Amino acid sequence: MEFSQYDTDALLYITNRPPLVFTEGQGMWLTDHTGKRYLDYLQGWAVNCLGHSPQCIQDALTAQA
Repeated sequence: MEFSQYDTDALLYITNRPPLVFTEGQGMWLTDHTGKRYLDYLQGWAVNCLGHSPQCIQDALTAQA
């Protein structure tokens, strides 16, 4: 049997996939898989307080890589 014969999009079912999947973050904005943008007013909670994909962190990671 081949994978394409099964009515699924994953090899192993773990949990239901969320109906909304964020694919990009820039500053205070998140973009989902359909292109819709959302204001993330809770960004930085338990992570960094600089927003999504801040340039200063990108520069530091590039310099250290």
